[in-house]
Amino acid sequence: MNGYLYKEWKLNRGFFLLTAGIAVGIVFLPLIIVMVRERTISREAFLYFAKDGLMIKEILIYLGVWALLCLQEWSFLRDDDMKAWGLFVASNPKGIRGYVYTKYAFVAAMCFCFFILSAGFDYIFTLIFNTIGGVGMPQSTEVFWMLFLGLLLANAIEMPFVIRFGIKRGNTIKMILGIALFLVFMFVFLGNPFGTMDKIFLFFVDKEIPFSVKWGLPIISIVSYILSCLLSCKLYMKGVFQYYR
Repeated sequence: MNGYLYKEWKLNRGFFLLTAGIAVGIVFLPLIIVMVRERTISREAFLYFAKDGLMIKEILIYLGVWALLCLQEWSFLRDDDMKAWGLFVASNPKGIRGYVYTKYAFVAAMCFCFFILSAGFDYIFTLIFNTIGGVGMPQSTEVFWMLFLGLLLANAIEMPFVIRFGIKRGNTIKMILGIALFLVFMFVFLGNPFGTMDKIFLFFVDKEIPFSVKWGLPIISIVSYILSCLLSCKLYMKGVFQYYR
């Protein structure tokens, strides 16, 4: 398994650097944008940020998460969905489980790296902001924690499809599922059953995360990620023989 880890690190260490760059960018870039727009680097820039910059920060956070998901997708089976490589994996002493476990561990490490760096830099930024700007701005640690768990859950759903059908076919199936989820979202948005949209609004605007989400999402995400890893182990050889090039 150490060999697989070394391979993943040598081939994909650039993605770790991009993950760190995204984490830093979504925290500090909004203030830089405000400074450039207002043409000032004085205390007034912090006041402008308190008024207009928070929306920019929200947009960059979710764009950054989307970009991170794309990076993880690209790094997961990059050049590995080949039949010859799959047969080598199956014949290796570490076996399929060692290979798949390594893939899942590497992606989880990328997600955790994003959470640690984004939450850490957000703490530093908030400290600087409140000291220089004199405006009380809450930290976003809890939001970054929820996003980390959301990344795990999204990868838990996506990875078995990529393992089973390869990158191209897996992405096609994922797109179909994405359209279906969008239709479900539109139904929820228009119908608002059980006040669902009100809770979503509170999460994105007021950062009031319901107690059930705080406890339920970690359990669902972690359990789903583990089950997804076990499922991918079962599906790997079927994908190698049927869909890998």
